[in-house]
Amino acid sequence: MNELYEWIEQHMRKHVLHGAGLKLRDMDTNKDGKVSWEEYKAVEFNPFIEQGLTGKVLEELKEIVSRDKRRFEFSDTDNDSLLSKEELTLFLHPEESKRMTSYLVDENMDVFDKNKDGKVSLEEYLGAGVDQLNQHTVTTLSTSFRNELDTNRDGSLDKKEIRQWILPGVEEDPIHSEADYLMKQGDADKDNFLSVEELVKQYKVFAGSRVTRYGDLLKEEL
Repeated sequence: MNELYEWIEQHMRKHVLHGAGLKLRDMDTNKDGKVSWEEYKAVEFNPFIEQGLTGKVLEELKEIVSRDKRRFEFSDTDNDSLLSKEELTLFLHPEESKRMTSYLVDENMDVFDKNKDGKVSLEEYLGAGVDQLNQHTVTTLSTSFRNELDTNRDGSLDKKEIRQWILPGVEEDPIHSEADYLMKQGDADKDNFLSVEELVKQYKVFAGSRVTRYGDLLKEEL
């Protein structure tokens, strides 16, 4: 299990660093090897994007920009106001990091918890645009909220329930969750080791499954 964990960690890091490197190349206009908030904002939020926007639409855009800035600052682990390639991976792929998954939960709580009481009610979950939804959609969403998301049946979602909602199947450590999944799928003799024979036998399960996002990496290894 430990070796499988290390393999996933190594290849996950390789994969996300490659993507972050490409993004860094596009954003790093002063070529210092890092991305400032100004460089990021210039690419993701064109200065002209606000032109012509008013009222609620403009307010929502400003909230998105503010949310991204908070995530940018949280990803800046050395507090130099710049994101290195490693820090940019935290920003772009928060679901892959134990540090950032906790932040994602807080971020979503902030988005939905309009009255700031530390939980998300059904009304907050449905959102301000609920009047524009047809009754079937409202009923479906409400049923899902009550029967699937609100696991303790108290009428609202706490942080633990929000984590399960936005990151289903992901534990505190997403790498451990992935390793546990692969081990359960492949370890036929239940000896807590994956032999070459077991990997080959379950090749389609490992490499083709939608559950594991590391299927392509496994194909390379095999």
